[in-house]
Amino acid sequence: MQGEDITPYRYSNRFKIEKTTGPNRLCIGLDEAQISLLWKLAFSLPAPYYVLYLLHTSRCGNELGRYQSPALDFQALNGFMAEFCEFLTDDARHDLWVHSPDAQATLVWDRHNLMYAYGPLEQFRAILQESLEEGEVNGPPHPHAHMYHAEYDDSERKLLRHFHWSRSPLMAGDEQYRC
Repeated sequence: MQGEDITPYRYSNRFKIEKTTGPNRLCIGLDEAQISLLWKLAFSLPAPYYVLYLLHTSRCGNELGRYQSPALDFQALNGFMAEFCEFLTDDARHDLWVHSPDAQATLVWDRHNLMYAYGPLEQFRAILQESLEEGEVNGPPHPHAHMYHAEYDDSERKLLRHFHWSRSPLMAGDEQYRC
């Protein structure tokens, strides 16, 4: 938010290792093309893959929740990401996780366009160093707004029909707004 105007926030193409209460992770802030980096990091990992789609805001009356895909091979994950690329990139009603159990790795792309990588950090770091600088990643400014575009309502509906998802409730940290 700049006064009354809403402008996209762009990160500085940096990444850093963060300590958490669990394992360390990489925090990644890109100015654009987040899905391209997600592709690159995900496909450096072995299949099978699992997608966790967190729908925390619906403009269509769909049930909010954590939607987990069945096990996916390369083609299925690639097809999903290609089909929903624009929706995943341009709308903030969701977070997206990609998990590779064989690599014990998880990639998280959140509604603020930040990405987090858990697992083989040195492998991910080598990929990131090809195009990003290691350094401080500033979070989104406050105040800020999330955009939920009507033009993507059909994409939300199609995405929820794309796989035979296993749905579970949102966890407290997943919720966009608490009532």
